[in-house]
Amino acid sequence: MAHKILPRSAWSSTSARGTGITWSRVRGIVCHYPAMGKAVGVLTQAQEAARLRGWRSYHVNSLGWLDIGYSYAIGQSGRIYSLRGDRVGGHTYGHNSTTLGVLFIVGDNEPLTAAAKAAFRALRATLRKRGASSGVWGHREMSGNSTRCPGPFIMGSIRDGSLTGSSAGASKPSTPSKPSPSPSAEFADVDKTQTWLKALGYDPGPLDGKYDTKTAAATRAAQEALGITPVDGRPGPTTRTHLEAAVTTLDKISKDLATIKRALEPGIAGKRTDGEHVAQMRKFRNELSTTIPAEVLDAPIRLQGSRAGTTSTLRTKMAWLDHERDRQNAAIAGLSTQLAGLSAAVTALADGGSVDLEAVRAAAAEGARQGGVSVSAEDVAALLAITVAPDDEG
Repeated sequence: MAHKILPRSAWSSTSARGTGITWSRVRGIVCHYPAMGKAVGVLTQAQEAARLRGWRSYHVNSLGWLDIGYSYAIGQSGRIYSLRGDRVGGHTYGHNSTTLGVLFIVGDNEPLTAAAKAAFRALRATLRKRGASSGVWGHREMSGNSTRCPGPFIMGSIRDGSLTGSSAGASKPSTPSKPSPSPSAEFADVDKTQTWLKALGYDPGPLDGKYDTKTAAATRAAQEALGITPVDGRPGPTTRTHLEAAVTTLDKISKDLATIKRALEPGIAGKRTDGEHVAQMRKFRNELSTTIPAEVLDAPIRLQGSRAGTTSTLRTKMAWLDHERDRQNAAIAGLSTQLAGLSAAVTALADGGSVDLEAVRAAAAEGARQGGVSVSAEDVAALLAITVAPDDEG
């Protein structure tokens, strides 16, 4: 059958969100499954679309992500769906900007149909034409990710080559066999390499300038995460250059984040909602959004407190803060309108006059509109101890 990629509108009325993919950086595809229980078989397009909407809702509303995490989805029917498409996804921690995530709409331990495999090969060919490299991995093969995804059947299809159509199997796993460490003299300034690795969160062992198995393992993990080739655990000139650049970028990011914190603290500590302060913070954050690398703005942030165990992104948190400030300002404006209406009504009663019920209704409605607060004329009437006639009475 001819394979076409169904547009996002085939399953959602929302637009894809995230930073645009740099195709030259894409090393290949990471395969996923949703771990959704028993086998689901071949679904209708409507059923597949409904499941995709459900996963997007979970990713956005429960996990706080920008959008559904995967780039594309493939059903057992052979249909291909664009999810985030050509935007950086949120599917594989530490590898989102250098890989595309493909979700298979299957159950646990459910073999892929021939139609699903053929659709994957067609999608992979299309993505390679756009500039992506040819790698294919299972989620659990990627460094820094502890998971059984995409399950034994999909992993088996990757390894035996039936998913990619290659008798030789898929691309090499993302974690190659361990190198045999050579004497320290083979590499210059190993102590610097160890310092950079430690700064980036890897454990090279003692910072003693000796190239041993622990330094080799840390170097290999960093190469994989940063997209440095070959992934061999050897700190040669290319690897060292990339590591130094990554540490320099990390230092700049740390300073940027400290600046963000200083800018936000006055408003948070004092709970300021005045328009001038809000406008200044928004302008400042917009400027930062153009200077901080997109991969930093969209990198997963592990949340604490009541949201412990979930992740968000810096971009999402900044946007949410803007939303909350706007909501607070609107609520204040709405309450002011409601109080003005109540004050007028109380004044009228105190003067021995009658209450202009329509004015009270208008004030309540306008306040609710401005503040997003549900207040009815009956609520206002209860406060004033007056009777409100139903709308259909004279």
